[in-house]
Amino acid sequence: MEPIKHKTVLVCPLGWGLGHAARLIPIIKNLLNDGNRVTIAGDSHTNALLKQAFPRLEPIHFPSQTIRFSKGESQLLPLIGYALKLPFFALWEHRRAKRLAKQLEVDVIISDNRYGLFNASIQTVLITHQLRLLLPKPFGWAEPIAMAVIRWFASRFTQVWIPDYEGEQNLSGKLSHGLRIPANARYIGPLSRFSEMNIPEQEKVWDLMVLASGPEPHRSILVDTMKGVAQRGNLRAIIVEGRPEKGSSPLWNGNTCIVPHLPDNELAIALKSAKKVVCRSGYSTIMDLHALGVSASFIPTPGQTEQEYLGETCSLC
Repeated sequence: MEPIKHKTVLVCPLGWGLGHAARLIPIIKNLLNDGNRVTIAGDSHTNALLKQAFPRLEPIHFPSQTIRFSKGESQLLPLIGYALKLPFFALWEHRRAKRLAKQLEVDVIISDNRYGLFNASIQTVLITHQLRLLLPKPFGWAEPIAMAVIRWFASRFTQVWIPDYEGEQNLSGKLSHGLRIPANARYIGPLSRFSEMNIPEQEKVWDLMVLASGPEPHRSILVDTMKGVAQRGNLRAIIVEGRPEKGSSPLWNGNTCIVPHLPDNELAIALKSAKKVVCRSGYSTIMDLHALGVSASFIPTPGQTEQEYLGETCSLC
């Protein structure tokens, strides 16, 4: 694949939480620095995050397939429903992306975990850290089938970029290591919006920082639960709700500061100013923590086997 310079590039993140959009920030910065014309296309909340990072860009609403988890621990039924719809939705977004590419005269599509955005007429890149899909125990027998499906989709892209280190010391573990990766795949190193920041050590002004993320209703459940923890413990706490579309105005409740969203620099400083950080074990969050050298206590989203695995095994964060 030739270098991406002075081209028209369509960048499309998956809309499960904010992590897929956040890790595209360094990619988009590099694209703009290389003279490319970039268009962002995603869900409303991912577009809001990237619009804050790149005010001059005008995002296009191009929703990805979403999932609404149940409130309980078992997410088997929502995940089965998602899996059954995935091939049909991938076909829909494939057709929509082809129309967008033609309309905008796109040279390159960069897709973060959106498997339908391959296009035989132009260069396409799939960004994913998950070449091995971990299924709930009752369906472990189907993991080879799921991996074959992922490989089929991945092979349709010009290149696959794996945001992790290649060697034994890595962040994603068996999600993208210990298996035969596609011939068109390569490791590009972790992606973090904080990687080029040089944030010095900070005074620990927060007893607790909570970084909420992920799909509903579990994002809201985490926020509400940790509000109670902070209030009962009389902790000086900051809770970032993960809602960039709601702005950055803080609301104080006793010693607890609740803010919908923080700009990247303020978020990095807040993370380094906390005695204890609590967050989901999403892979993009892990890459951000690794870039800042911040440790955290992980609360995986219930039923997300990927987060359960990463929360238990991540050795570099």
